Amino acid sequence: MDTHKPSHLLPLFIACVIAGLLLWGTWNSYKQTFDIRPQQEQTTPEEQEELSFIPIFEHDPILGNPQAGTTIVVFEDFLCESCRTQNQLLNQLIEKHSTAVRIIWKDFPILTFPYPSEQIHAYGFCANRQRTFEAFKDAAFTLNAPNEGVLDQIAREVDLDTEQLETCLARADYITHFEKNKILARALNIQAAPAIFVNNTQITPPSTVSEWESRLGL
Repeated sequence: MDTHKPSHLLPLFIACVIAGLLLWGTWNSYKQTFDIRPQQEQTTPEEQEELSFIPIFEHDPILGNPQAGTTIVVFEDFLCESCRTQNQLLNQLIEKHSTAVRIIWKDFPILTFPYPSEQIHAYGFCANRQRTFEAFKDAAFTLNAPNEGVLDQIAREVDLDTEQLETCLARADYITHFEKNKILARALNIQAAPAIFVNNTQITPPSTVSEWESRLGL
C-alpha cells in the first residue's frame, strides 16, 4: 500500500505556510503600533524603587537653606495662576523660616494656551545658571502675556549677563532638563501644576502661610 502523500499537495502546503507567516508578520506589526500599554505598566522595578524618593537634578534651583531638614519639592509652571499663589506663600514661608526649609523647584512647563510657557522657563533655566533664579522667578510670575521682548527686559532688570544668556538659550540645554522633569512627573502620576511634595510625600497645596507652618510643624 502506497503511504506517500500525493506530490501535488506539497506546493499547496508550502503556499499555506508562507501565507501564514505573512499574516502573522502583518498582525505583529499592527499590534506593536497600536497596542500601547498604560504608563504604569511600562515602569520597570528599578524605576519603581527610585520613586520612593524624588531625585534632585543638577539644574534644579534650590531656594531657602540648602542644608534644611525639611524639603519641599514643587512642580510649577510660570503661567499657572495657582503656582503664582504658591510662589507668594512660599516666599513668605522662607522669609519667616529661612533656616528650616529648602525648596526644590522643578520646571514643569505644560501650559500652551493662550501662551506657551516653555520660553519663559528657558529664560529661568539660564537665570539659574547665573545664580539669579529667585529674582527672575518673582518677576516672571507677574507676567500675563510673555514674549521675548518682555523676557529680555526682565533679564536686564535682574542683571543677567546678556552674552551668557544668549549663549545659554542658543545651546538649549534646558530642553533636556525640562524633559527629565516631565518624565519624572509622569512616573509620579502628576496630573497638574502645582504639584507639591514634602519630604517625598505629595500634599494638597496649603492656601495660607499658617497652613504651611502647620503642615511642616513650624
